[in-house]
Amino acid sequence: MTNLLAFKKDKFNKWTAKSNNTPFFKKNHNGEDKMRYELSIENEVKIGGQNKTSDITIPEDMIKEFVWLISSGKISIKDMTNDNCRLGVDCCYLFNIIKRRVLSNLCVWCEEYEDKCELAKKYYNRLNQKHGTASHTIFVGIDRGEVSKQNYINLCNILHDLINDIINFNNGNNLEYISLKSEFISIIFKELNNKSFKQSMDDCVRQEAICKTLIIVDKNKGWLVVGDIKKLTCTRITQQSPRIDYDFN
Repeated sequence: MTNLLAFKKDKFNKWTAKSNNTPFFKKNHNGEDKMRYELSIENEVKIGGQNKTSDITIPEDMIKEFVWLISSGKISIKDMTNDNCRLGVDCCYLFNIIKRRVLSNLCVWCEEYEDKCELAKKYYNRLNQKHGTASHTIFVGIDRGEVSKQNYINLCNILHDLINDIINFNNGNNLEYISLKSEFISIIFKELNNKSFKQSMDDCVRQEAICKTLIIVDKNKGWLVVGDIKKLTCTRITQQSPRIDYDFN
C-alpha cells in the first residue's frame, strides 16, 4: 500500500510510473482509472460511472490505510484539465431545492407582478437581459439550466439587491412595494436564511468535498486532494447543474 501520509492537500502531486500505462481518458472516465493506480488500489475497487455517488469507493478493510479520507471511503474524481467541472449527481439535490424555492419563485414573482408593481418590473427587466457572450437572457437560462458566467454574476447581484429590498420593506421602508408581501418573496427569503444566493450556491458545490473526498485531476499536472473547501466556488450553471471551480492560487 502506498504511504500517502506525507503529501500535502491542495497541492498537485505529479503522475508517477505507477500509472504510466493507464491512459487519462478511458471510456467514460477522465482520470479515474489513472488515479486508482496512483493509489495502488487497482485490483480492489470498482470505478463508478455516470450517476454513481462516488468514482472510487475504498473497501472498509482498506480505509485505515488512507487516513486522509474525509468520509467513509468515498472519493469523487473531477477532471479540471481544461475547465471547471459539474457538481456530482448526489450533491445536486441541494441545487434543485435552491432552483425550486429561490429561482423559480423569483421568476414567477416577476411575471405575476411586473404589470402591477414598479419594483417587480425593474427586476423583470434585469432578468430579461443577457451579459457577456451569453446567447440568451438570465430568464431563459434559468429555465434551460444554462446560466453563463456573466449571467450568473448578474443573477447573484439581482438576488442580493432583492434581499436588501425585502429587508428594507420588513423594516418599514419602501412600503409602496406591496408585491414584497407575496408568498413568492416569503419563500425566497426563508430559503436563503440570512445567506446570499452566491453563498448558498458556493455551499452547494462544497458538499462535493464534504460528503466525499474530492480529488481534482489534471492530465498534465497530476492530482490534488481538496482540503480547503473555501477554494471551491460556483461560477455558472450548465446542463441543469452548478459548475465547481477551484482557486489554484
